[in-house]
Amino acid sequence: MVNKPGLGGSLLSGSRLLGSTNPLALDVAVGLQALHGSEIILGDLKPDNILLFDCDGERPQVAKLADFGASIFDADFEDGPVSYRGTARYNAPEQEGRLLSQPGGTAQTKEAFLKADICSLGLVVWEAMNNGDEYCEPD
Repeated sequence: MVNKPGLGGSLLSGSRLLGSTNPLALDVAVGLQALHGSEIILGDLKPDNILLFDCDGERPQVAKLADFGASIFDADFEDGPVSYRGTARYNAPEQEGRLLSQPGGTAQTKEAFLKADICSLGLVVWEAMNNGDEYCEPD
């Protein structure tokens, strides 16, 4: 989650209280659900593509999805093979060809891409709940 001037900070910030991370993670999950309900695959869910905004009301901040450059739409599947172009570190293993059942390539179906978005969500939430610690060593 980005930390830029005018935005509310980073969900992965070590100073963020665990209790305040839960509603922000739910914001991201609900946003992803809305995209999937509209037949849109985000394609690159990672902390840098989640913006936090300060707000007035019962919650101090709200999280919103951003950067739809890697998004995949229903019509894209009609034009031929489609690739999931997410950030490797946050991609599902099958999108990186890291599963034994797929030695020759990646899973390239709409269902597989929807599941890959959900896997990315899990990895991002895991990091947020662990004070920004990475789930694996960077390449």
